[in-house]
Order: sequence, then C-alpha cells, then structure tokens
Amino acid sequence: MCASLFIKGSGMSFYAFLGWLLFCIALVVPSAVTASPIEQVYLSEAQAVKSIFPDMVSVETRSFDLSASDRDFLSQLLNTPIRQTQYAILIPKDKQSRILGHAVVLNELGKFYPITFMVGVGVDEKVMGTAVMVYREKIGAEVRKKRFLNQFRQKSLKNPLKPDLDVDCISGATVSSWTVTFGVKKALGIVHRFVMASE
Repeated sequence: MCASLFIKGSGMSFYAFLGWLLFCIALVVPSAVTASPIEQVYLSEAQAVKSIFPDMVSVETRSFDLSASDRDFLSQLLNTPIRQTQYAILIPKDKQSRILGHAVVLNELGKFYPITFMVGVGVDEKVMGTAVMVYREKIGAEVRKKRFLNQFRQKSLKNPLKPDLDVDCISGATVSSWTVTFGVKKALGIVHRFVMASE
C-alpha cells in the first residue's frame, strides 16, 4: 500500500521503483555485514609472550627490516607477495639471560578484519606456541582455543602447514583457520631469516 502510494506520488514506474529499492538494499546489506568489528581483546603482548615462554623473565624487542632476498624467500614460501617490510621480533630470555626463542606479532586478514596473534618459535626454529591476542570477527573465535592452536606446536618449515593436510580447520571458522595457519608459516619464515641475519 505504502509502495503504491509512493509510486503514484512520484510518477515512478513499478520497475523503476523496484530497481531503486534493490539499489538501496545493495548499499545497506554489505555495510551491515561488514559493520564495525567486535574487537575482543584476549591477551596483551606481555601476556601472550609469557604464555608461550613461561620461563621468560625479560624480553628484548628488535626491529627487523626485510631485505630484497628476505622478501623473495617469504614470497616463495607463502606463494604470495610480501608488502610489509619491517617486523618487530621479540626475544624472550630466562633469568640467566639465555635466549629462549623468538616471537612475532602478526595482523593477518580474516574474512573481513585482521586477526592479531603471536607466534613463538624456539631456538630450534620449531613452534613453541601460538596465542590469539585480538579477534574482530563476529564468528570464528574458536581459533583461539588450545585444541586448535596446539596443532602448531613443534611444527617447523619442514612441515607443509596446510589446512586439511597437517592442520585441521574448525568448522564454521574455516577462513580464520586458514589465516592463522598462514601466519604461523609466515612467522617461521620471518624468524628463520632474522636468525640468519643475526649470525
């Protein structure tokens, strides 16, 4: 009734009105789907690195600028171009000031928004642990659970690190599962190049 009155009052044909209505819906629906993220903060950086390296008593942070060869290495490893050229490497140490490993904080795109997580790598260049720090999607936060993240422990660049091959994705959080898996492999590659550059 309201639509017919609007059409008569505006002199618009039914099909023109229908086209206008669908255009308005097309504008509204995507903005509703990708509305402001629901930012769920689970861990601070200090909490995350301590959860991965419980024997840590101090941490040093170093800036790592990727060289052209570093970017080429990561691009081939991940099969995608690497645009970020600088990363902060956290170096946790025990009470004897011995290096326990290295950690990298990544912001990798999920379905709509970035997932912030830390990957800790031991001195043997194997994953010590992974911790989701901030999650922004409406669904899929199960990727922060230990039953998913524990799959990465002790994995290295010698492992495929591919969903459905050596990593089980979470039903209903497939994209987020892929994102974290990609990030773990990326962190291993970054740490490997950082260690090489430091020797």
